[in-house]
Amino acid sequence: MSEANMNKFLSIDEMLSTDDVTYLEYPVWGGKIRLGTLDAGTMLDFMEQNEGPGKKTAGIRLIIKSLVDKDGNRIGNMSMMEGFKKKNASVLNAIVDAILTLNGLGKKGLDISAQITACGLDQTKLAELSDDLRQLAAQLDEAGTDLKKLQAIQVLDRSAARTEAKNA
Repeated sequence: MSEANMNKFLSIDEMLSTDDVTYLEYPVWGGKIRLGTLDAGTMLDFMEQNEGPGKKTAGIRLIIKSLVDKDGNRIGNMSMMEGFKKKNASVLNAIVDAILTLNGLGKKGLDISAQITACGLDQTKLAELSDDLRQLAAQLDEAGTDLKKLQAIQVLDRSAARTEAKNA
């Protein structure tokens, strides 16, 4: 965007007519899926539906609402719920984490994605590392250890090891 455009104040019509959906291609199941950010209304509805029994299916509903085709058209529908319930929970959790981050709701703190990108690793490696970190987090939580500190050490150790392997 040019500096002149950065200094321009937008009208209400310009703000509301701008297409601001962001997309993410996520490698999974031997291929990739495409996810799109959710508009504020959809996200608010989603958050409100997560009280009570809706909390159990929140992640799957978020995936379904975020699925788009190559042209950005929404392709998810609730008839997919039962099929997704049969998929690997750790894979679904990784997709949900990616969706939350895409929508600006990801976990604050460590920017693992930036560290991995700096090491030149691909999205498949990122998903593998994400699963490893979840397992480590569960183990550390059971042990009652300072989780954030140990996660940071684990990420740095893996990043350093993979950087060394890449440069070898």
